[in-house]
Amino acid sequence: MSTLCLLAGCGTESAQPEAPSAVEQVSQNAESSARPPKLASLEAVPLAALGSATPSLVRATLAPGESATTLSLTGDDDKPFTLSDTGTGGDEKAGDGIFSGQGVINFDLHRSTQERIAALTQQYGPLTYTKFDDREVVGEERLEPQPLGAFSPTAAAAIPLRAQGVAAAINPARSLIITDPAVINDPTRTYNPCTGAGNPAGKWTFNHLMTEMANQPLTGIAPSAFVLKWLQQWSYNYPVNGWTVPARPNINPMLLNLWPKLSNGQLDLTRSPFKLVAIVNRPDLASSRGNGGGYGGGMVGELRFVFAAVDRSYSRCTVPFLVILEYQVPVTTCTQARTWGQKWVSLTSQVPGSSAYNSLLESLTQQVVLRNAMPSRPNGSAINQVRSNENWLSPIWEEREFQLYFSGANPSEFFTGLAPGNLAGHTTAQTPHDSLNALPVLDSYVNAATCPNVAASNFTIPLQWPASTHFKGANPQIPSVSTTFWQLNNPASITPAGCGTPARYRLSLNTCNGCHARETNTPFTHINQFGGLSPLLTSSPLVVNEPLTGIPHTYNEPVRRAQVLDQLANQVCPTFSLNIPPFSH
Repeated sequence: MSTLCLLAGCGTESAQPEAPSAVEQVSQNAESSARPPKLASLEAVPLAALGSATPSLVRATLAPGESATTLSLTGDDDKPFTLSDTGTGGDEKAGDGIFSGQGVINFDLHRSTQERIAALTQQYGPLTYTKFDDREVVGEERLEPQPLGAFSPTAAAAIPLRAQGVAAAINPARSLIITDPAVINDPTRTYNPCTGAGNPAGKWTFNHLMTEMANQPLTGIAPSAFVLKWLQQWSYNYPVNGWTVPARPNINPMLLNLWPKLSNGQLDLTRSPFKLVAIVNRPDLASSRGNGGGYGGGMVGELRFVFAAVDRSYSRCTVPFLVILEYQVPVTTCTQARTWGQKWVSLTSQVPGSSAYNSLLESLTQQVVLRNAMPSRPNGSAINQVRSNENWLSPIWEEREFQLYFSGANPSEFFTGLAPGNLAGHTTAQTPHDSLNALPVLDSYVNAATCPNVAASNFTIPLQWPASTHFKGANPQIPSVSTTFWQLNNPASITPAGCGTPARYRLSLNTCNGCHARETNTPFTHINQFGGLSPLLTSSPLVVNEPLTGIPHTYNEPVRRAQVLDQLANQVCPTFSLNIPPFSH
């Protein structure tokens, strides 16, 4: 999914804050979801000899149609600096359309990136950079290194800054979506409940991850009770944001009643009936990129573990009940982010299942999943959300989301029937309630959020719309792939004229059930219970015609994510903080 801010912090019990009005939410969401502006150019003029920490005059121009008062960047010294067009604070001239200011640039790194592009061109032949608008392919350009003569130690001319990701340098199966049997069946790090093989306390087991998430020394919540209270939510109706999430009581006879128990009757997590099917790196969900579809956050996006429930009476054992654990990576500086990216890139050159590969991957995952990885957040955990995607408990596919409940949480976002520290039902990102599909209220929201913003995926679905009316849902369903997509009631009522069609497409694409169904022609799951990937994750490219207009849209997720990871590992910090690629020209 695409695609969300998890409120941070936990503490003593306090009064729940009053939820803002829907009008306030639309205004607040417009600010919180705003993507960085697209640029036409970004360059740096060195003010001293070129090196790894060169003071520089940095200039930027905005792409047509973009607006900004200031541009916030991070220098290669990990210190923030600002570009403006006010004639103050380092800006050269007010009102000339050139935003400028002073920051530190690592020209040694920038030069080595150009040398690397030249070497990769020799290895792979001519390179290209695919340009995307949100997830959609909008063009391709030749990727060529900048002339190395510009990097002489005494250079004084402006040097363009561009984050140039080389998709060909990344093996997605090793660095992005890992389903190799030698990894997901690693006998020392995983446990296979279908066969009983493996290590029940391994670092990639459901047992280990949920135990760390519960963080009993901090919360007092036993891991077995933590898991039970989470799963029991399927056994009863519960309210979220004014909607009722209906029970799927088969959770008891099909999963909980069969779960091996300890002598005290508690769930035995060492024999958890959930099998690992994938480990996923999602750098494309970084908050600086502004295209996470409501998910992600942080400087480098998310780390995800995908598990499938098991039924030993079924010949293939794993069943269509997927659980995805989605963590924010606790990285706080550009330098740390680049190091994180470089380690994932290095997995491309190693063999999955080898001691070197699996050990490095474990070192990456452990720094994210361990208790107290993010001490200021609920349970001290880096978990953003736990999501489910299943039609095992009931015939219709349904998606749910859970987050760690905490004192001070907005009660409209959560099922509030559990104590703080537990995984509680939560609204689902970017998705109105299914009952609102094709109703006039959707048209009203699109106009209020401004149609051009919605058409540019620059929006966040509010809890309420209009005022005091629940809007955002908590259990999107997919009755069928071919018919599940979001529609407006009267596209002609959308202003400006002609905006309704692209706004409908982007609104639908960014919902949970639109993305997992007709808008991408996905058969419910992007990673299924056997580790199989959807066409969206494997096709280079995938062309899908809109369900109402037949307008074609081209996706290339393998290339998009590979470019982002390669950029993360090799770019100078100002390009990272602004998410400048691709330039609009």
